[in-house]
Amino acid sequence: FYDELDYERRVRKRRTKLLSSCEDAFTHVRKCLNEKYGTHIPMDAREAAQAVFSSMSRSLQKYLRVTRQQPYFTRESIITHLATCLSHDLSPRTFLERYVQTECQPLATLLFPALASLTNNNREQSWTLICDPQNSTTEEKEKMQ
Repeated sequence: FYDELDYERRVRKRRTKLLSSCEDAFTHVRKCLNEKYGTHIPMDAREAAQAVFSSMSRSLQKYLRVTRQQPYFTRESIITHLATCLSHDLSPRTFLERYVQTECQPLATLLFPALASLTNNNREQSWTLICDPQNSTTEEKEKMQ
């Protein structure tokens, strides 16, 4: 019993530290972006991901080790996922969804998404994409007439 409580406490502690370091890293990237690069040379998403990965890698590695997920994620796959999240301006929590297990989503369904459909606590999400209609230019309107 005490082992389970100790394990849950360690996971909570590591999850909190991981979230904090990821939020700091994402804030740093957004701050650099908002400064309009100043004297900095603009970086693409992959370069930015590699630059901020070092600041969060230690806490992510410790979290993955505690939750026994470390063999499933390579450094390269994490950086690729981080670059994708940065390029789409996603939140740190969105980045961490792949790695952080919750009571609603156990570790097995994180690692093997096909198992999620077999579990009874299936949570469905419906998405709606909305976009503005494309504005046609005056040249296009003239061509139509």
